[in-house]
Amino acid sequence: MIEKQWCYQPIPTDSEVEALQSILKTPAMVTKLLWQRGVRNLSTAQSFFNPSLEALHDPFQMKDMHKAVARLWQAIDKQERICVYGDYDVDGTTSVALLYGALKKLGAKHVTFYIPARHGEGYGVSSKGITHAVNEGVDLLVCVDCSTRAVGPLSSAYAQGIETIVCDHHEVGERVPPTVAMLNPKREDCPYPFKGLSACGIVFKLLQAMVQDRGLPENLTPYLDLVALSIAADIVPMVGENRLLMYHGLVQLNEAPRPGVQALKEGRKQEQPFTVSDVVFGIAPSINAVGRMSHAAPAVKLLLTEDRKAARSWADTLASQNVSRKQLDEQMTQEALDLIASQPPNESIVLCKEGWSKGIVGIVAARCVAHYHRPTIILTKERGMLTGSGRSVPGYNLYQAVHACAPLLARYGGHAQAVGLSLPEENLAAFTAKFEEKVRATLLPVHKQPTQKIDLRIKLAELTPATCRLLARMAPFGPGHRQPVFATLPVRVHAYKIYQEKHVKIFFTAEDNEMVWDAIGFDMASLFLSLYKQTDRMAIAYKASLDRFQGVERIQLMLKDMKLMPNWVTSYSLRELPEPLEGDTDES
Repeated sequence: MIEKQWCYQPIPTDSEVEALQSILKTPAMVTKLLWQRGVRNLSTAQSFFNPSLEALHDPFQMKDMHKAVARLWQAIDKQERICVYGDYDVDGTTSVALLYGALKKLGAKHVTFYIPARHGEGYGVSSKGITHAVNEGVDLLVCVDCSTRAVGPLSSAYAQGIETIVCDHHEVGERVPPTVAMLNPKREDCPYPFKGLSACGIVFKLLQAMVQDRGLPENLTPYLDLVALSIAADIVPMVGENRLLMYHGLVQLNEAPRPGVQALKEGRKQEQPFTVSDVVFGIAPSINAVGRMSHAAPAVKLLLTEDRKAARSWADTLASQNVSRKQLDEQMTQEALDLIASQPPNESIVLCKEGWSKGIVGIVAARCVAHYHRPTIILTKERGMLTGSGRSVPGYNLYQAVHACAPLLARYGGHAQAVGLSLPEENLAAFTAKFEEKVRATLLPVHKQPTQKIDLRIKLAELTPATCRLLARMAPFGPGHRQPVFATLPVRVHAYKIYQEKHVKIFFTAEDNEMVWDAIGFDMASLFLSLYKQTDRMAIAYKASLDRFQGVERIQLMLKDMKLMPNWVTSYSLRELPEPLEGDTDES
């Protein structure tokens, strides 16, 4: 693993802190964090801590919204056949469930949904999907979380008498497919003020516009649990409307979730309210797994069912698929890391192996990036074509690098940080060379150095249950509004425990506080031991929160990184170090 560079965020002056404290009455540490996040007066503080749905932008500011609303109401009024066509990931399945369920409640009698098979059809509108729509007599196809670049497939649909509406948030290509309406804030001609919505967020705005158009009661909160799942799982910016929707979506998810979401929550057996992190690591993987391993239709059925017994059965199916996904994930990741180790180092990584699961390549790409910190593309062979996914390093636009290789590709699309692509097998060598050439020319030194952002350097004495409660009120956290990371240095480690040979818990004190603290670091055992061989004094970066277990509340520290400072290194030898605490070296 490459050592991270710590990047401290700008902090306000003492006078700025005092001025803001006099208004907000918050501790200095929290005041600094709020200042860093743009909260500089009472008005912004009130909207920050109490996001209101009334602050949502007018949905009709989105380009083509009037057209989309008019065409959907026409289809409902005339009882036309509508098909909601979506992607197989969390954003896609929640988008399908939201729009399908809402159209039914708004009076659509003939509405169906279609999810393509990842294995066999791939991402976006497939020829099989168009054939299905034609055979079903579909009049209007509404594509969600896909089709911004689907010029060929949607032209085919149009030629066969099917009109389309697109609700998508992927990058827009040079050509736009023929549609009645394309709802995508990333269009250059779209004046919508917030560009970072998930696809499900765009579908929510469409629903908001539809009820406004007919003057219907605007109680759309029951759909916000789905929007929350999409925002968290699709890693969109947790700012602006996304943070507002996520805030209220978490309330819905915790207080009145639909039966399918409740069934997924019950599988976690968690005492505390669910957070963004719980969605990302606890709920989303199960929804994603079914689409990765087989077909995503059960995920949509889970999210749509109103029967609790059926929800429990679908949730068990998803959980079982997720277990299989984890096993395959571990196997493929190790194979990929072995392949990288056997190759000469480049600025980029492109790997291809026949037999790799198409549904897992994106996860493997992300794990390779985490290990080697290079833009990575993982491909598998399928029916003479190579299909796969890419992941980028922070700050580097992977989509543009792949776009430079467009003549060699059959299809591609995505975002700055993640792409999907397919190409003829005979183009692999040329693509690998061209991609490496583009990355080598555009990857800057800042992209090559993994960083750990540090919000504040603090003393442990500043962490109290009261300040941790205020930190929790700054949630929901995500890209663009991350949970605060603190640095404390130096600390002296007195003992440690190793779990499953990869996780570590350290017990330490700091110069400002004689109390013994503990902090857990997942997948950080090897890093810790490499440092501890040199000295028991180190700098730690961590997140802080309140944890409640069996009614007992305590401050919990989650390690993000550990470092040595050169003047702290001593001549300790391995045999002089304390042993791990007995009986705790291989616990789950």
